[in-house]
Parts: sequence; C-alpha cells; structure tokens
Amino acid sequence: MELVRLNIDKKHELLKLWEVAFEEDEIFEDSLCEQFFSQLDLWHYTYGWLHKDKLVSTYMTLDVDVRIRNKVLKAHYIDGIATLPTYRRQGLVHKQMYEDAMRCREHHIPIMLVDPSRDSFYRKFGFEFAMDKYKILLDRDFFQTNALEKTGNVVKGQMDNNELKQAYQFINQWLWQHSRYNEMLWPPCYEDIKYKRDDYKLAVAHNDDGKPIGYIIYAIHNQEIVIESIRYVTLGALYVLKHYMLNIDEEISTYVLNSIPQDFPLDLFLKDIGRPEKRLKPYSCMTRMMRIVDFQVALEALIIQKPEIPICMAIEDTIIKENSGFYTLLPSGRIIRKSCECFVSSTIEDIVPLLSGLKSAETLYYNGKIRVNDVRNVEQNIYKLPRIIKVLDSILPKVTTYNADEYLAP
Repeated sequence: MELVRLNIDKKHELLKLWEVAFEEDEIFEDSLCEQFFSQLDLWHYTYGWLHKDKLVSTYMTLDVDVRIRNKVLKAHYIDGIATLPTYRRQGLVHKQMYEDAMRCREHHIPIMLVDPSRDSFYRKFGFEFAMDKYKILLDRDFFQTNALEKTGNVVKGQMDNNELKQAYQFINQWLWQHSRYNEMLWPPCYEDIKYKRDDYKLAVAHNDDGKPIGYIIYAIHNQEIVIESIRYVTLGALYVLKHYMLNIDEEISTYVLNSIPQDFPLDLFLKDIGRPEKRLKPYSCMTRMMRIVDFQVALEALIIQKPEIPICMAIEDTIIKENSGFYTLLPSGRIIRKSCECFVSSTIEDIVPLLSGLKSAETLYYNGKIRVNDVRNVEQNIYKLPRIIKVLDSILPKVTTYNADEYLAP
C-alpha cells in the first residue's frame, strides 16, 4: 500500500471511510465533514493509503505555531486519522508518524501534537498529555446576580456575521500575542470552518469605546446553554459576558462551560460555593498530547531560566534513537551531550508533562516518572526531596497548561 496526497475527487470516498471508522465512537457529523472537506486548501494537508485504488486509511498533517510556556514553537500537528477496521493493526500510521518525526528533526521542529480520541494508540509512539482544559456544569440558582460590575455591551449573531467575525479575529490576535495560556495558530481552512458552524452563536463584548474585549461561542438546548468557549482581554469583559449569559434567556437553568482553564475565576460567578447541595461539577479533560522529536531543541526552547547547578538528564527513547542518551544543562544555559555523577532519568514520554508545565518535577519524581540516579522505589518524604528535583522545578516550573485554541473542525 502507498501513501499519497489526496485531492477533492476523493471527498465522498473519504467521508464514507470516516463514517465507517468512527461509527462506534458516534462522533461523525456528516454535514460538518462535508463542509470541512469542501475547502480546496484543506487537501494540501490530506493524505491516504490506497489498496488497489481503494481508500483504506486517512492521515492529515500540518505544521503550526504553538505557544507553550509563553514561548512560540514550531510544531507538527497530526489530525484526521481514520482506518477501515479490516486494515487496522498494520502499522501504517506509526510508520508515517516516524517518517514525519524524521522530517521534523531535519527542519528543527522539536515537537509533534495531536488531540486524541484514543490516547493509548498515540502513547505507543511516545506521545503523552501536555495540555488540559476543564469543564463545569453550573446551576443558575448559584450565580451571583447582584452588584454586577458591568461596563460595556454585547453584540450577538451567527458565526458567519462579518462584523462579529472581525471582532473575534481581533481578540484572537491579541490573545496570540499576550495570552498566558497555550494558544495555536491554525491554517485558514481550520479557522474558516468555525464560521460555517450554524449550530453555534457568537457574542462579542465591547467596551464603552466600542473596542472588542471578549467573546463567548455558545449553543442553547432547551433550558441548557453550552458555552463552547469564553475568552476575554480584560476582567471587565468577563463581567459583561457574565451579565449577558444571565440575561440571554430567563428559562435557562443550567450552564455548561466546555472549556475553561484550571484558574478560571469561578468565585466571581458564584455565591455560597461551600454549600453541599450545590451542583458544582468541575472536571479535568486532558486534551492535547505531545511527542518530543528533538529533546535538546525542545529543552533549550522551554526552560525559563538557567540552572544554579549543572543538571544532567538521561533520556530513553525506544523509537527515535537519536534522543536517547545524557544531556547536561550547564549554569551558562548551554546543553552538552555528556553524563555527570548525579543525574535524573526518564523516558521521552514521561518527561513531556515537565517540559509543557502540566506537572511539576516533584510530582513526577514521587510518581516514579522521573528518577534520581535511577532509584525506582521512592520514599514519599518531603524532607528527602533531592536538590536536583528542586532545581528542575525552578527551570521548568508547573504552569497553567490550558489548551485555549478553539478546535471546531469535525
């Protein structure tokens, strides 16, 4: 079987394949997929395996810019993987991911990204979760409704409204440059599909000068409103959007926020948070996985300060052998491929949450994901935390790893 770049002539065959491949997951939306794959520029990123001219598997691949730890990195994003059941377990996708990884190394792209439906499949290739988001269900009865600090107004409409679209893009450009969360720049075809979503509405908050300062993307289902995304430039915008949400429809009894950061200020929304009968149900969703394809380049890009002492790391990568070995980060900030007496060791997948900021070195150490001098049975004693782990946390501290960009493609 050969992997070839597909063209739009294969659209209906691809959609049929997706319908079969995703049948058991119940996530196939035929009308949205039809619109998505009707975009000509999408086919620059769309590949597939053919067996006797029959499409049996699809694979989408694109290079993107991503912000991690407030630093911009080049990344390689994988999407659209679907395979007919009888052609699975043949190693097609993993073989192609390896070839992509080698190309990334040649072009100094240090990481690959994926938003998985089945994370166990990608973990076999060295991916691990790097970013998260939170979801929460809120009852209207527990919203604060008095003394709303509201200054500004909201304009609402369909996603394809030109005025709202421009305001939305203005806010997202600001967020890309200034946000403290993980943002990503998508190619136009991934952006444009958002404006074809007639199942969502867009509400944009403006300040008193008419400048866009925040928005929500939402849908209303009977007495429930689902907020797909809430983003804001100023705290005042959050109050304006809160006021809008509470007054959009008096019949709404339940608010579902599908995507918020761990540090979202719920206390500004709610009253009596400690009441036991409150239906306050936040839960974490691991959303984006990362594969380090060039450990040295990734480490150099993501450390936030130079270490006070040399840090030696032993990395094991069973797939990309070039990553395996010792790396010593010197107080000068330079990295050399050399071992030293005291070192930490980990696998290429277990080190991902440390580099992205999802987990601290301390947590990973106590959980056995990072080892000091290869000691595996770790005593859970805060007073015996090795100095090298403390230094690791100073150069790669835990941060809020909110996966903020809106993926509204199928």
